[in-house]
Amino acid sequence: IISIGGSISASRSLTACKNYNSKNFKLIYSNSLSLEKQKEIFTLDNLKNSAIIIISRSGNSIETLHQTHSIIDKYYQYFGKSYLLGKHFFIITKGNNPLKNIGLKIRANILEYTSHGGKFSSFSMVGLLPAKLIGINPSEIISGAKTILNTPDDAIQAAQINYHLLSQGYNINVMSYYNDLLEQILSRYMQISSEIV
Repeated sequence: IISIGGSISASRSLTACKNYNSKNFKLIYSNSLSLEKQKEIFTLDNLKNSAIIIISRSGNSIETLHQTHSIIDKYYQYFGKSYLLGKHFFIITKGNNPLKNIGLKIRANILEYTSHGGKFSSFSMVGLLPAKLIGINPSEIISGAKTILNTPDDAIQAAQINYHLLSQGYNINVMSYYNDLLEQILSRYMQISSEIV
């Protein structure tokens, strides 16, 4: 899965909560422009047997476009310029943009990004498709979210406490985790908090 920002943290936070073991399948996230990291991921064996999911709502993210071009170049390097790339690529984006144009050119599978933005993408195809790939039931995720909406008292009380502290000049929120499975959820929380404040 190739993405940056909210589009990748949405699915990472969900898929990190489940330990999954599969001899035939491995979910790899790439949101780094590090050449060393890309060499490690984009090997001949990996690319030959992979589905590449590229997520960018705007389709203009330089980092995502850079990685997309890098992967395409690797495919051509390994398999030749006439190789049919489209069977490997699934692009999730909104409207007409540079990423969609690349997808059309290589005959990728193009899916419409239907979420309103990074904060809500956990409950769209962006967050739920990767979760489903490793065996998490999307209906259970949505059902869990609805439970919170049906009993909002705790959330309202937490918001009131935060508002009170902010109005008193306290603008630091400290969270820590004691289980590695929660690391990506904390990263997601930090990103959403920074977008809202």
